[in-house]
Amino acid sequence: TSHNQKRLPEQLPRLSPLYCNDRLMKSILFFVSCAVTAQGFALHGNLHGGRLFQHLSTSLPSHVQVFNPLTGRSIKQTGPDNNKSRWYDFMHVSGGWIAHQSELVSIDLDKICEWEGVDTVLRSEDRGKRSKADEDLNLLGEKSLSERLESEYMPDCNWLVVSPEIETKEDFSLTLDKSPDLPMLDQILFVHKPSNLLTLPGIGAAKLVCLASEVNEWLSTDELDGQRILEEGRKSSKRNLRLEQSSSKKRKKKKTVYIPRPCHRLDLDTSGVMVIALTPEALRLTSSMFEERRVQKTYIALVAGHLDTDHGFVEYPIGKVYNPIHDFNEFRCHIPPSARGNVQSTSAADVSTANHLDFVENSLRNAKTEWKVCKRFEISLNNGKMAKYTRVKLKPHTGRGHQLRLHCAAVGHPILGDDLHAPELISRATPRLCLHAEKLEMEVVSPTDAHSQLSKAVATSIPPF
Repeated sequence: TSHNQKRLPEQLPRLSPLYCNDRLMKSILFFVSCAVTAQGFALHGNLHGGRLFQHLSTSLPSHVQVFNPLTGRSIKQTGPDNNKSRWYDFMHVSGGWIAHQSELVSIDLDKICEWEGVDTVLRSEDRGKRSKADEDLNLLGEKSLSERLESEYMPDCNWLVVSPEIETKEDFSLTLDKSPDLPMLDQILFVHKPSNLLTLPGIGAAKLVCLASEVNEWLSTDELDGQRILEEGRKSSKRNLRLEQSSSKKRKKKKTVYIPRPCHRLDLDTSGVMVIALTPEALRLTSSMFEERRVQKTYIALVAGHLDTDHGFVEYPIGKVYNPIHDFNEFRCHIPPSARGNVQSTSAADVSTANHLDFVENSLRNAKTEWKVCKRFEISLNNGKMAKYTRVKLKPHTGRGHQLRLHCAAVGHPILGDDLHAPELISRATPRLCLHAEKLEMEVVSPTDAHSQLSKAVATSIPPF
């Protein structure tokens, strides 16, 4: 088999059957069968000289097989450039489907139509005139999310290793005087986090299973790939440490065992590409890059309705407002009275506050999101109605809490499956949040046998919708 298909079932990231429901267990068995037939997961890229080779293939999720309930067979998940695949037909042409837990699932288009009808009626009514039933319905949605997080956490442990494409910028000799403030490529690991998997451990024994724990188990137990990648990262770190010590006074440092960990976070129900730091140096440098907005992030989302224009920006500030019903501070957009005329949707009213004094002190901060329409879907239903939703590309120019969810809802187009900020009809239109971190772009230092290279790493994870 080729290097893109050489990974056997025993080298897959370990799963946790204890937390898997029947449906997820079927998915696990399906993926294992795919691997046996050399059509399943693979660790992309060649391991050359103990390091990840520079010329790497596209991201690993392009080889995931998804079960098609219409035919009883599987289809390959492919990128948007492959316009002749069955996946492209489902996701980019006909629409109405998403992939969830390795199976195609239909979007509840009736709920989208119903929301559009209800939203149209309520737009012209004062928000205070909503019926008690409407308020109870909204509270039910919030409570169901809380209950799911507390007692129904069923982690999807089908995480994947993603190999980035490397664009070389320039060669240089790595010295203390010429050492860019960038992580070494062999000290970081790009991975795909599935929806319904915590980035870091939560409170309680059930929430100890997370991306960090699963990746660390693989790094410590997988002899073919995991242990080798971790060892090379540590060797790279020691080489850099010797370089620093040769040009400066040695400092006594406490010897502590470093545990690889994510450099940033994705919400529980958001999927997509992430960066794992294999060494403390990589964690410090990469975390600083995220804080300084030197990492470019691109998301794909499905939102309700059709956006009026193909491209634009949302710049509503975001802060925290006290919620007396649930006794906690929740994220909300600040839309001042002068701009309230632009709030034409009930979803916008639900996530925004007009008075800046209502926000928790010092919590209100500027926020900016860029959006671009990829595809407007308009699907005819049996009752003659048309369900409308849009596939959009989102680029956060700031990093505020729940920024993408809030900004989409604030312009009247909440994200499908959003239990936090979308109306209940939209939150239940899909079994998962339709928000996916598709791409990460960042500068790195690529080590070679002779010298080092200033490079750009582009890690991509194909969206499941």
